[in-house]
Amino acid sequence: MKKSVILLTSLLLLASCQEGTKNINKNEIEDNSFSSSYVTGELGDFDLVSPGNLVELDEITTFSWTASSNAETYSLEICASEYFISDIDIIDYYIERNIAATSFAVKASFSTQNTYYYWRVFAYNHDGSKQSTSTYSFYYKAPEVEEVKFDLGDADDWTLHSLGSHADISIDNSNFFENDEESLVISFKGEDMKRGIIESDGWIVVTKTIEKSIYGTDALYFNMYYAGQDASVFIRLVDKDNEYWYCPVQISNNAKQTVFLKFTDFIQRYNDVTVANETFDYERIKYMEVVFEKTFGDGVFLISDVKAIKFDNYRDRFIEKLNYLEYDESLWVNEGYEFEKTVTNDELTLNYYSNTEGKPRIGQSGYGFAKIYVGRYFFGGDSIKVKVRYNGSKGTNVVIRVYEEDTDRWSYRIPFSLLDEGEYKELVIPFAAFMKSDILGDGKRQFYYIINLQFGLEGQYGTGDISFKDFEIVNKSDYAVETSRLVESDGMIEDFDKYQSANELYFIWETTEANKDEQMLISSAAKTGNKNVNCAQFEYKSDMEAATYTLLIETASSFSSISIDLKDNSTKSSDRRLSHVSVYSADAAIYLHLVSGEMYKYSLGNIERVWTRYDLPFSSFTLANEEDISIPSPIVAKNIIKIGISLQFFYYDIYGNPLPMYSISNAVYLDNIKFGQADEYSAQEIERVVRMNGNIALVDDFEGYEDSDDLSSYWLDGRTYEYQKKELSNEVSSEGGNHSAKLQYKSNSESISYYCAPTFDQNVVGRGLRVSIKANGLATIYINLYITIGSNTLQYRYTVANASESWTEYSIGLNNFVAVDTTTYRPDANDIKNISRISFGAVQSGDATASLYDFYIDNLMFDYSLSYTDLSTRTIQ
Repeated sequence: MKKSVILLTSLLLLASCQEGTKNINKNEIEDNSFSSSYVTGELGDFDLVSPGNLVELDEITTFSWTASSNAETYSLEICASEYFISDIDIIDYYIERNIAATSFAVKASFSTQNTYYYWRVFAYNHDGSKQSTSTYSFYYKAPEVEEVKFDLGDADDWTLHSLGSHADISIDNSNFFENDEESLVISFKGEDMKRGIIESDGWIVVTKTIEKSIYGTDALYFNMYYAGQDASVFIRLVDKDNEYWYCPVQISNNAKQTVFLKFTDFIQRYNDVTVANETFDYERIKYMEVVFEKTFGDGVFLISDVKAIKFDNYRDRFIEKLNYLEYDESLWVNEGYEFEKTVTNDELTLNYYSNTEGKPRIGQSGYGFAKIYVGRYFFGGDSIKVKVRYNGSKGTNVVIRVYEEDTDRWSYRIPFSLLDEGEYKELVIPFAAFMKSDILGDGKRQFYYIINLQFGLEGQYGTGDISFKDFEIVNKSDYAVETSRLVESDGMIEDFDKYQSANELYFIWETTEANKDEQMLISSAAKTGNKNVNCAQFEYKSDMEAATYTLLIETASSFSSISIDLKDNSTKSSDRRLSHVSVYSADAAIYLHLVSGEMYKYSLGNIERVWTRYDLPFSSFTLANEEDISIPSPIVAKNIIKIGISLQFFYYDIYGNPLPMYSISNAVYLDNIKFGQADEYSAQEIERVVRMNGNIALVDDFEGYEDSDDLSSYWLDGRTYEYQKKELSNEVSSEGGNHSAKLQYKSNSESISYYCAPTFDQNVVGRGLRVSIKANGLATIYINLYITIGSNTLQYRYTVANASESWTEYSIGLNNFVAVDTTTYRPDANDIKNISRISFGAVQSGDATASLYDFYIDNLMFDYSLSYTDLSTRTIQ
């Protein structure tokens, strides 16, 4: 019976071979002993025919080879590795066995293109196998495509990562972007972003399978919209060998955006994901992910018309080097001056005129701009390079302004003092050096899609011209300077006195981006001491990761401590739910980085709102990266390679729960960072502070100055006219002590401006201002108060007409100060401590000789006993 079964099985196998349905390999028969159909004998030499060696193929079709004598079957192997590796997923490998003929049409697809493949053939019979004489290779060329669309599919096609925060996913068919395309909608609530899980709070990932070959493309394109509280958005792509690559997206809050992400700008993710060849093999995309990180408020995100593109096809949408002739001059808008323009492809010249020239001028403000509508993107850099020149009258600053997609406007000021008349000066200005000018959007510096560029000046009342040439987008790193600061034996690390403009800071100091409001400025107004030139102003955003600023240093001297002068100027959020918050100063920390890898930290806590010198012995620092250091090295000055300062503040409600405000432009002043020999911690106040004495808060009685130079260290020039002059004077009233301030102006001319920036104790209140003034009976004196409310600085003015020739005390209730801007906010007694500047101006008309005159001020103070409506004068003998 057993023999009958074996015989039947053998006959069935023989019949199968004879019908040609499949050739049977000896390994498939295994220990079957029936051999009447086996081919035996020595296998003959044979070789490959087609495709020929080293040919280029657009498609993989039929392979052929010569016959091997005594061969029963053949096998065909194709591999992207010359070693024919078959067990690694990321290497394409193909084999076809039991081929009866000497050719075979391959139907399989190969995921990797634009690469070489290797192929060989084996001949088989009952006695063994033999490889073809040669191994050939061919180059599998991918078809070049202009763009490949990534279909959004249905909402169910997108998967929400289970470990992240919750979000709702839907498809919108309303043609929101007016592109005849549907949109993917991701929406979320703030309460869903905070579950107390550090790893996943504020983290959302939605994923869709793509499986697209995109050979020939080099960038990703899509339409996007985001509205909500602060968010960080990334696009993540998974390539053919399962590596994760991500690119951040610049968000213009509440603005429809078109986004371009070049594949070369994608960064590899390493944590908890596949790492293969560490090359972005973007020729084939397996998955696409939209990722939110550090997102803690409400928000809605739409994305549409996603496709891989060839970037060069869209190059006309970007500004690389500005060609002024590409923009219709009839659409340009003048502001302030009616400029006469001279335009070439690479140069813009603006002519301006004084009032006496009889030329058209729109306003009397002393500033003006030519606004060029560009409607294009900045791309491929982080800085603007431009050459600037002036001829004729000097003003205060030449100004470049950038108006973003979300209607935020940013300004960079170039002091005329940095320019030589008639000669171009080349400047490289990092985007980050542009200051907030008019924040109507989200207050974040995208510098991506630019609505218009504005070229102009301020503080200019004469005649001349300014020129802008060779405006282009560049990378700051291509213009880097030596950034390591050599610390000499005096220990001075940084006093900020040598900087002429803010952009120099960005080549010396490094900033993080985690806080999203890192900004560095140079300030002469906020400095302290009559021999000091500048201080720095570093900014941060509340309720975010710390803004950290670092400086590379080197020293060979021996020190045991570091000191730094700090003054907080953070602005309290105006949200009524925070009325209980009395301390809103930055929480600051100082860092010391050693060459051996240690990072030491000293937490200062909430820093003072007056200039304070902090002395910090090295021994008081603690190791901040202990988890990375097994045996820490002690702090030795010569081993310190970098110092840093971090700034951060969080708001909490009355119950102690987080209440994020994301308030921007919180400032901290710093100066005189220095190594020393202190052996214990100290914090010493180093500036004069306006404090209450009964009902009076005395700002200045001019008795504490040694001379006019000393006066000029506290009272500064708000404008740069040659007729501005201030002196410490002995001209006083009977109540004036020994000194007053003598301030010069010019008749029939623009108003001068003299100002002080006092520091107020937080207990200062006042319902009105008192000041003693003496003039010539013809002058009009302007008294200006600049009050910071939330993130805005509001200007209020009282005008003294025909200021008396006799010393006169003016008592002015706050209600008599008129808002210069359009605000309806009325300051009250508690806002006095929020005054950032007090200034005096003077004009006098009707004098054709344009003569020089003086007026005097003394005993400047705020008085809580006044009423808001008080308005009176008192002559002082």
